[in-house]
Amino acid sequence: MPATPGSTKRFDKVKMKLAAQPTARKMRIRNRFISPDPARMTKRFSLFLFLVCAGLRASGQAVPADSTQSPKLLRFSAYVDVYYLYDFNQPPDRERPPFVYQYSRHNEFNLNNAILLAEYANDRVRGNIGLHSGTYLQRNYAAEELNGSEVLKFIYQANAGVRLARQLWLDAGILPSHIGYESAVALDNPTVTRSIMADNTPYYETGARLTWEVNDRLTLTGLVLNGWQRIVETDNNKAIGTQIQYKPKEGVLLNSSTFFGREGTRRYFHNFYAEFDPTAQLKVVTAFDIGWQERPDPTGRRSGFNNWWNPRLCLMNHFTG
Repeated sequence: MPATPGSTKRFDKVKMKLAAQPTARKMRIRNRFISPDPARMTKRFSLFLFLVCAGLRASGQAVPADSTQSPKLLRFSAYVDVYYLYDFNQPPDRERPPFVYQYSRHNEFNLNNAILLAEYANDRVRGNIGLHSGTYLQRNYAAEELNGSEVLKFIYQANAGVRLARQLWLDAGILPSHIGYESAVALDNPTVTRSIMADNTPYYETGARLTWEVNDRLTLTGLVLNGWQRIVETDNNKAIGTQIQYKPKEGVLLNSSTFFGREGTRRYFHNFYAEFDPTAQLKVVTAFDIGWQERPDPTGRRSGFNNWWNPRLCLMNHFTG
C-alpha cells in the first residue's frame, strides 16, 4: 500500500528520464476497443508537445507521545499536479484524443490531479481515505456514477485492512491498481507524462486484496474485484487478479500481474515488468503487457479474441553531489 498518494514507486533524487513509449497492435480505451485511423494517429503522435508540470507534495504524521504504546502511525499528505499543454493539432474543443488520460486539455493552464490523503497503520490494522480533483478525474472516472450522483469520482482511495496472520494482510475498498509500473501520481513515476501502456490499464480498482509476504524476496497477492478500473459494479460478474513480486537479488525486482474477468465479454490480461539497478545512479525498467478481449457476437457464438500488446523500456539516471 502506498505511504503517500500514489504507488510505492518513488525516487528521491533529481532524475534524467528517457522513456521509450510503447506501441500497440490494438489500442484500447479502458473498457472498449477503438480502431484509429492510421493517418490521424500519425498526425497525433508527430505533434510537438510542450508541457510544464509542477508537482508538490507535503506530508505530516502523528505518533504516540508515550513510546511504550503499541506502534502506530497517522499520516496526512497532500499532492498537487498542475500543467500547461499545447497540442499543435489545435482541437477546437480543447480536448485531446480520447485515448489520453492525463493532461487532457489543450492551450490552458489546468489542474491534472490534487490529492488529500489520510493514512493510519499499526501492527494489526491499517487503512486510508483520500479525496482528489482535476482533469484526471474527467477522463478516468467518467463512468463512476451511482443513482445519478457523481460523488464517487472524488474518492481517490478508501480502504481498510487487517492482519490475519504474520505477514498476511486482508484489505478491502477502493485500492491502487495492482497492474503496471506507473501510477496516478507524476512524482512517483519515471516520467511526468504517462505511457500509453499505463493510460490504458487501471489506475485504481475496487474489491478485496489478500497479500502474503512470504519472505523478504517474495510477495504473493490475490484479488477479487468489481471489474477493470471500476468503483460501481455494472453486472453480477466479479473479476480475479493476481500479483507476484520477486527480488532474486539486491537491485532487481520482477513483477507479474494478471486480470481475468468480463468487460462486456471475457478479458484476459498479463502485465510484466522488471526493474534493475546496475549502478547507484542508473535504473532500468522494462515492461511488456499482453491482453485478449473476446469479440462480441450477437448470435451468442464464440467468435475468437482480439489481442493487444505493449512493450516499454525506460532508462533513468540519478545525478548526485
